[in-house]
Amino acid sequence: MGKRGRPKHPDILTPREWEVLELLRDGLTNEQIGERLGVSANRR
Repeated sequence: MGKRGRPKHPDILTPREWEVLELLRDGLTNEQIGERLGVSANRR
C-alpha cells in the first residue's frame, strides 16, 4: 500500500493532489475529475 496523507514538507503535494493537478492539466472539468476519482460534489 502506498503512503497516505500529507508529506513531511508542507510545500509538496500529496499523491492525490498530484493526480487532481494532472487531470486539471488535461483540461477536465471539476465534474469530470470527480467522476474519474470516484467522488461527488457536496451540493447545498
